[in-house]
Amino acid sequence: MRLGVLFSGGKDSAYACNLAGMHDEVVCLITIASGNKESYMFHTPNVNLARLQADACGIPLIEYETAGEKESELADLKAAIAEAKRTYDIAGVVSGAIMSVYQASRVQRICNELDLFCFNPLWYTDQREYMNKIIAGGFEILISGVFAYPLDEKLLGARVDERFMAALDRIAAKYKITLTGEGGEFETFTADAPFYKKRIVVDRAAASCRNNNGLYTILEAHLEDKPPIAPKADADAEDNADNADGDSAGDTHTVLICNLCSPKYPLSVAEYVKPVENIVKKAGFCFKTLHYSEIDAAMTRGDLPDISAIILCGTALKDNGFAGSMGDAGYADKFRFIRDASGKDIPILGIGTGFRVLTKISGGDVIGERDLRIGMTKAKVVKTKGTAETTDSSSASATSATIFENRDNFEVYELHKNAVTLPDCFEALAVADDDGGNGENGRTLAAKHRDKEIYGVLFHPEVRNEYVVENFLKRC
Repeated sequence: MRLGVLFSGGKDSAYACNLAGMHDEVVCLITIASGNKESYMFHTPNVNLARLQADACGIPLIEYETAGEKESELADLKAAIAEAKRTYDIAGVVSGAIMSVYQASRVQRICNELDLFCFNPLWYTDQREYMNKIIAGGFEILISGVFAYPLDEKLLGARVDERFMAALDRIAAKYKITLTGEGGEFETFTADAPFYKKRIVVDRAAASCRNNNGLYTILEAHLEDKPPIAPKADADAEDNADNADGDSAGDTHTVLICNLCSPKYPLSVAEYVKPVENIVKKAGFCFKTLHYSEIDAAMTRGDLPDISAIILCGTALKDNGFAGSMGDAGYADKFRFIRDASGKDIPILGIGTGFRVLTKISGGDVIGERDLRIGMTKAKVVKTKGTAETTDSSSASATSATIFENRDNFEVYELHKNAVTLPDCFEALAVADDDGGNGENGRTLAAKHRDKEIYGVLFHPEVRNEYVVENFLKRC
């Protein structure tokens, strides 16, 4: 696939660009130079050097300027992406978003409007693991700004290395600083990366800092030849593979994680599967990740260990490759493992696309291309007909809402164009509360099988609601 990369010059966009180039063809970089240093959307320190960075890697650059006014700056971003599509015939856009729903949702929406794929391969990555990969992967990253106590002028211009990370580790928990600077605590500049053909050497720079708010401004820099280096596989090449295993000492439970992403879009695995693996790993469970097309054959061969639970992951907005395997009634052989697991009372959780699969297999329906839902939505836990039939309604309601920690209201991250009509064997657990009212008649956001530990959520719990997956795992 021909891709354009949203490139700020910082570590995250550079790392995302490197990943994209491993799987697809990066044909252009897209940079927005914002006049607003407090921009909600765009990195600003040393963004004027994006042209030099593009020269360093030999990739064409599309550069737009924006005043940086909130929301209206998105029109400039859309214009830049549209130019990339028109000029370089891109089919998708890659961003380095890690945790910002504000940024990711707006890029997703623009890409949808332009009929482009949107890939965020760093989405909800394990932050320490990610920083380790940057350090080990041949990236030369400089600190270009600090904006949080106790970070100070001593760090300006410093290289992101083990020494820097050791210092950050010591203060991160105490001062609520993210290890990636995702909370705006620090900014970075990429002087060298594996996909650079030449490295950038800083000749002159100015550092200024006041009240733990400082900038490292590069005034002069030049390109320098790099010695030839033997190709080295990036660790994410393995992370993003369709088959993955995770071990956790002291626990024999194995969770089967089902990858529903099309093999044509390997970057999606990092965005929709890897974050789920991280949650399962942190919860202390072993896991095995397989593509849905491989699971039935693996079970037939006896290649899988005893499975304690199954999680069906989501996919990109434009990725509907799995739908061709569903069949008219949802009984295609490639999803036999779901019916078999249900018959054995193995707990199942369907996330986004996974919920759509569960719905179809169970006799419900998916209403596609009806409503585009991107961003945070208010949700309300509801008491359903199924729980009301028990003698103790309050207890039943609490039982149904177990995966929501008995919360009445919460916010969820939606990324889909679908609604579901539940089969009779399912009951709603949570609905959208879009109007701020009681939400009783809202869109179904979560449901549970009436008799089995089978759940579906039409949102992404890996974003701000990890406890949903953790509580599901407790049902094993």
